[in-house]
Amino acid sequence: MIREINGDILEITPIGAGNEVGRSCVLLTYKNKKILFDCGIHPAYHGVYALPYFDFIDPSEIDILLVTHFHIDHCGALPYFLRRTGFKGKVIMTHPTKAIYNYVLLDYVKISNVGNVDILYDESDLNYSMDQIIPIRFHEEMEYDGVKFQAYNAGHVLGAAMFLVEIEGVRILYTGDYSREEDRHLRAAEIPKCDVDILVVEATYGKNIHEPRQMREDKFKYRVHDIINKGGRCLLPCFALGRAQELLLILNEYWKEHEELKDVPIYYAGSLAQKSLSVFRTYRNMMGEVARKKIDQGENPFHFEDSQNYTEKKPLVIMATPGMLQNGLSRDLFEEWCEDEKNGIIFTGYSVEGTLAKQVMNKPSEIKIGDKNKTLKLNMTVEVISFSAHCDFKQTSHFIKEIKPPNIVLVHGDQNEMAKLKKELDIIYKEEINVLAPRNCQPVKFSFVTDKSSKMLGKAKDTFDNFLNTDGGFKINRDTFESITKNLSQEENKIDNKMLQIDHEARNPEEMKSQQIEEDAIMKEFNDNMVTIEGLFVENKLENMIIDETEINEFTSLSKNFVSQQQVIPYKYDPEFLIEASRDLFDSVELLSGNLEDLENDIILKIEGIDVVYRRKAECLELSWNSSPKCDLITDAIGLLAIQLSNNPPANMVKSMVNHRKEKKHSVEQFKVFQKILREHCEEIKINENNIIEIYDCDQELIAEADYFKKTVICQDNSIETHIMDLLNIHHHSCVPMDGCC
Repeated sequence: MIREINGDILEITPIGAGNEVGRSCVLLTYKNKKILFDCGIHPAYHGVYALPYFDFIDPSEIDILLVTHFHIDHCGALPYFLRRTGFKGKVIMTHPTKAIYNYVLLDYVKISNVGNVDILYDESDLNYSMDQIIPIRFHEEMEYDGVKFQAYNAGHVLGAAMFLVEIEGVRILYTGDYSREEDRHLRAAEIPKCDVDILVVEATYGKNIHEPRQMREDKFKYRVHDIINKGGRCLLPCFALGRAQELLLILNEYWKEHEELKDVPIYYAGSLAQKSLSVFRTYRNMMGEVARKKIDQGENPFHFEDSQNYTEKKPLVIMATPGMLQNGLSRDLFEEWCEDEKNGIIFTGYSVEGTLAKQVMNKPSEIKIGDKNKTLKLNMTVEVISFSAHCDFKQTSHFIKEIKPPNIVLVHGDQNEMAKLKKELDIIYKEEINVLAPRNCQPVKFSFVTDKSSKMLGKAKDTFDNFLNTDGGFKINRDTFESITKNLSQEENKIDNKMLQIDHEARNPEEMKSQQIEEDAIMKEFNDNMVTIEGLFVENKLENMIIDETEINEFTSLSKNFVSQQQVIPYKYDPEFLIEASRDLFDSVELLSGNLEDLENDIILKIEGIDVVYRRKAECLELSWNSSPKCDLITDAIGLLAIQLSNNPPANMVKSMVNHRKEKKHSVEQFKVFQKILREHCEEIKINENNIIEIYDCDQELIAEADYFKKTVICQDNSIETHIMDLLNIHHHSCVPMDGCC
């Protein structure tokens, strides 16, 4: 395992849905990968003002775009992003999301063309986006460029997904819109059975808790029936798909129980429902038990009537889009019916600040229609009974408790509600969980220290195998080693993710001393058995490798190339001074060839892997090396040192050098004289490459070796050794004055 000591920074930045509901778009950046979650528009705004803050990012750098579901506040900007920016990455969504996405945005395009709104894209852009989408199944694991991701059922609408993303062992779960409450036509959201490092979760309802399901259903049925009994018309603004199907199931059941309502029509305005019915049939295995059984029995669980005549005065119930009354049929019907007190409107979903629906929910006496510059009296009854498939505080708390993430990022929530939720979570989890609620374009950062697994191959593996197979191999038992720290507990610093070790157990001095001796002995054995294996760490998408640098061509598609360089630097002083000065700067300084005592031949040095040749006759240094940042730096240092010694040598060095040269020259001359003396006393002598005098007898056998400069003689015959040593001493004393004479 290879541990990255300083860790890497992971960033999460909302470029939409940060302290707001609408235009969901969250950027994840880690390990040079960029993933975008969702790409929606804001239902309260129009044109480019409804888009996420795309100017804050470079779309061409986005690797993957994961879309959670087909509501326009999560996918409405996708055709624009794919066609109007430099995005070149992959787009992923579930199969049912892709199918219904096409219907929903086609409807959005038609409404945009009719209304007085800025058109962001047209049908051709939508068709282009459909061609770019790659569908994914629930629990299918995909991988792209080192990023793994899976889709889990989110329970919000048919095909809605949570995405679990993993990058080099770090897992991020993005919930999108999700619901942990199972209803008639959808299953509850799943809880991934794995560790999650960061949970990016919606905060739509903040600290609010939904009323019990049965209580809401009873209230809803009562209000609808009450409007019908008064002879009024009941308007149910809704999204084209999602909660509308659930409300239809509730109303159909209620209508069957009440004969008096059999002649009251239930309309579902628009063609989307009819078009999407085939999608619901296709993916019935993803639906709730009630709807699934009805479809299997050949029934249409989403029975509705369609009509083009909504001006009739008789009682009726109509579901119309959009759910927030921004435009379209629901807006037209509201304006037509709102002044009649017999009529009523029931909001069953979430409404964003700035929309007409949010304004109506506050039940003012008059409603100002801004884009039409008119004022209408609000006489119709107004009710808010939420069937919104978003988690309330109770569901969110349970979800967090099950997953137990160390970090939470809140998105998709009104600023006030999000602040309340963050405060409550901080109180509940205190130091256990780091809870953040960033604004749009405000990045939050996390540091992760990760372990990497790697295979050893080739020469590196052979070195390691040889180490394990020798007597000096690693012998410490894992349990023994872990006993060193058995009394230590770990506390994680939630801010920078570093680990602190604190010994909480108080012990007496004798016990501590005894344990310290034991620990020192184990650590000594541990350190004595360590081996250093040098190699290259090669990282790729499939697996990491440690290889010898000479085998890079064999195990990778890379090629190893060198840039060989040479440099000549004037240097007129003795190489011995360069060697001494170099040893003050570098750890490795070797004399490879030549003799410092020899004033005629060249000297070859190796300084930290750099070949340095001293040319005596040319009085220069030749430096040769394979270019690399390290070698270039070392070469520069050697060159600067040589230039400094040449241009500004210390006075004592110059004096010492002059004397040293004189001594060397004198010593070499006396060495030649001593050779003549030995030839008069011996049969034959030879001088080897190390300036050692070899003495031979008449049979050409080596009988002695004499080192003139070190004044040593090696010989097995003591009489011969004594004789040669006497000659050496007599010659030395005759050439070198006695101390104090000069």
